[in-house]
Amino acid sequence: NYRCPKPVAALAKHVLGPLANAMPNAKRAGAPIKVAKYSEFAQAMLVLSDELAELCYTEPKASIAVICKNQDNAQRIYSVLKNLQDSRLVLDGDFKFRPGIDVTTVRETKGLEFDYVIIPDATSHDYPDSPASRKMLHVAVTRTVHQCYLIAVGKLSPLVEGFDFAKTYS
Repeated sequence: NYRCPKPVAALAKHVLGPLANAMPNAKRAGAPIKVAKYSEFAQAMLVLSDELAELCYTEPKASIAVICKNQDNAQRIYSVLKNLQDSRLVLDGDFKFRPGIDVTTVRETKGLEFDYVIIPDATSHDYPDSPASRKMLHVAVTRTVHQCYLIAVGKLSPLVEGFDFAKTYS
């Protein structure tokens, strides 16, 4: 919680659910978490591409991580995003730590931080209600320093059900 803004810290605690121990309170206010559900992969990727292009334009020095649960998801998403300027597929830990978009996996990001984190597979399929999924989604969410985005094609993960995304955490 030292790196995360309050909305992200609250979501992280919610995701851990019964696994959450006493966690320190986040010190900084932050932007709300964005969440979006789509019925079609193509629609989600179109919106994600537009959102990333806008984010890179408005925040040209930002580090952006698109954190997927696994390599298959990362490769599939990167195949759509690879034409965006400064986008990289990182599956071997070889982060360049420069502005742009890193498409990667949860496993690759443990211990790292990024200005913005987008979790494009925040679905019930990829993150079902299990201790392992709770830990993985917690790691993904807590990599962000500024803002986190959750995207689901289909049903949103049950690990975020009941979380008040509209609440202001100040």
